Amino acid sequence: MGFDTSACANLADTTVNLDTCTGLHALSSLSNVISAHPNPGTGAFYIQSNKALSVVISNMLGEVILKTTMDAGVYSLDLTNYASGLYYLSTNTNGEAKIIKLIKN
Repeated sequence: MGFDTSACANLADTTVNLDTCTGLHALSSLSNVISAHPNPGTGAFYIQSNKALSVVISNMLGEVILKTTMDAGVYSLDLTNYASGLYYLSTNTNGEAKIIKLIKN
């Protein structure tokens, strides 16, 4: 049931057609490529990736504090000299974006 601006009521049938979502697998493929541990942590994070990536670390204000590229394997990220809070690790590979929230205690 719905009402218009004159407070008149009306009933209508609505049909919703759902298709199988085909894009979730493609969107989540970076989930298996990069991870960060420990999270939350005290500032020493280990970023693990199974392929080379460009990585940007920014703070909650969106200020970029680090831009780097990393090879496949484990990369050590040192945020110990930065204030406690939330940081964002973002990467974009072949048009696929991934953002990981890093919590520094």
